[in-house]
Amino acid sequence: MKFNLKQWTFKQKVYLSLKSNETKNKLKYAKASIIAILIGFIVGFIVVYLAGGDGVQYMQALFTSAFSNFTAGGVSASQLSVTLNYFVVFALMGLGLALGFKVGLFNMGGSGQAVFGFGMAYLALLSITKEKNISMSEIGSGYIFILFIIFILSGVTISLIAGILKVFLNIHEVVTTIMLNWIVWYMVKFFINQTNTNFIEQSFLAVGGYNWLGGLIAVVLSFASVWFVLTFTTYGYKFRIIGKQPSAGKYAGINSRLYIVITTAFQGLFISMGGFFYYFTIARQLNYYADVIPTIGFDAICVALVAFNNVLGILPVAWVWAILNSGAISAASWGLVAKETSYLIFGVIIYSATIYSLLFRFVPFKWAKFWNYFVRDTKLKLYVKSINSQIKDLKKSKRNIKNEQAIILAKEELIKFKQENKNNKDSNFSLKYKNLKLNFEDLNDQYRGKYHKQIIELKEMRTEAIDKGFENYYNRNLSGVKQTYNNAKVLNIIGILNTAITDLNEVDKLLFDYNSNFKEQIKQDKSAKSELTNKKKDYKNNLIQKINSNYQEKIKEINNINKNYTAQYKQNKILLKEELKQIKLDLNNKIKLEKDKVKKNELLIEKYNKILEVNDKYVFSGK
Repeated sequence: MKFNLKQWTFKQKVYLSLKSNETKNKLKYAKASIIAILIGFIVGFIVVYLAGGDGVQYMQALFTSAFSNFTAGGVSASQLSVTLNYFVVFALMGLGLALGFKVGLFNMGGSGQAVFGFGMAYLALLSITKEKNISMSEIGSGYIFILFIIFILSGVTISLIAGILKVFLNIHEVVTTIMLNWIVWYMVKFFINQTNTNFIEQSFLAVGGYNWLGGLIAVVLSFASVWFVLTFTTYGYKFRIIGKQPSAGKYAGINSRLYIVITTAFQGLFISMGGFFYYFTIARQLNYYADVIPTIGFDAICVALVAFNNVLGILPVAWVWAILNSGAISAASWGLVAKETSYLIFGVIIYSATIYSLLFRFVPFKWAKFWNYFVRDTKLKLYVKSINSQIKDLKKSKRNIKNEQAIILAKEELIKFKQENKNNKDSNFSLKYKNLKLNFEDLNDQYRGKYHKQIIELKEMRTEAIDKGFENYYNRNLSGVKQTYNNAKVLNIIGILNTAITDLNEVDKLLFDYNSNFKEQIKQDKSAKSELTNKKKDYKNNLIQKINSNYQEKIKEINNINKNYTAQYKQNKILLKEELKQIKLDLNNKIKLEKDKVKKNELLIEKYNKILEVNDKYVFSGK
């Protein structure tokens, strides 16, 4: 297989990117979302059992029915189609809402924008039926593009109203969007003037017989476009600055008002797209039996929040929401539990996501590593015990500040002064008594503050000692030794990668210059085009072949060095374990036989230090 330097550099960039701190930080959010979802399912499982149902059967029904055929009321349909349509709706609406959340716009108007879009599209359908003198079911799918445009423009208009009011009148978008929800609800209700709209035919959006395919294509195009714009364009960079550091964006000359208005427009676009697929594939009608706004827009807010507004993170969360919505219908029809159980699961997931800072700290492996270290470091344990004892004494002193000599004297002076001047109504007496009382209260505050400060300092010393000890241990134990070899291998890759990128850029520059000359030569002599094209091809091939051959040997050499590092680590690992085993064997017998507590602690400290010394012998030395 031929070596290709560009492919190699791409693979290494991907590898280093996955190892980067930025990726690890993003994975923390993913972990928090996964834990939140798991907590929701566990609570739902427990609730089903408490309600007298079978939790296992319910969960099984929830997932399997979301991908199966579903029969209810004598009507059979593919539940997978329903699940995919829900996924499309939640993904698009969640995307629109997440864009707003990223810049601090908490749009609550998803339902209103969807209702208004459907209302305008439905009025257009009624107009077509009157003009053509046909029924709603006879309208062809050729009108779907016009209906789509009407739906989108209507939703974008409502979203833009909220953005403009925020930018120019400083009216908070939460108030605006909630008010607009009700305004458009009654507007649509007034203009349609029916208890419910006619049923929309599913065939309107069918592509090749699948009514979910068009929506899925829209999801792919929308997410790919947004991800590309936010990641690789100037607009995306400015957008991120406004979201993370609005003050910095303002001083950098970014027109934040313009970006907020543009963001609300895009929110309206994606929310309306989601609403369009919701009303034309799932709900297929709007009823007014009760003045209750559809909750689909509010459900989508949860998708964005649980995904922590991550564009790509919205997709798996939307999929979970789709399964819960679609599967709940089937599970309820089987008589397992009420359909509302799935909404309980939603609620628990959302609540769990809101306490994401706690979920970030849920690091069981790190906790296990820490306690594994702490039980070994006797010196630290004794130090922590001493600190805890001091803190306990200070807390006791803080509670009993009334026993402090200065406070006792101040209190006695206050009581004595009050008794001696019991019947004295002179204003000077009142002033002096007030000063004595203030002095007494100040003394109390001073002692409380002094003890509080000492407690805080001791706690900080304790935390610093534990953190340093933990870091020192894991930098010098077996995993730390392994990390030194891994770091050496990464540094080797980075060293050659940097020079490779520089040389590839130089090759691109040479090819660009040659291409410019090639075009000029073609203009001057068109008859020589074939000959010049071949020369150009040969020149390009020679350059690429040369750089590939140069780096092939270098990279082969680096790979061999890294393989040697791996073999060296494996060999050292065996030797290290053998030495550690011998040290533990020698000292463990002494520790068991030693009855004096002080001497026993000294032996434990000696054992710990020797273990670290042995580990240090096998740390990567660069040879």
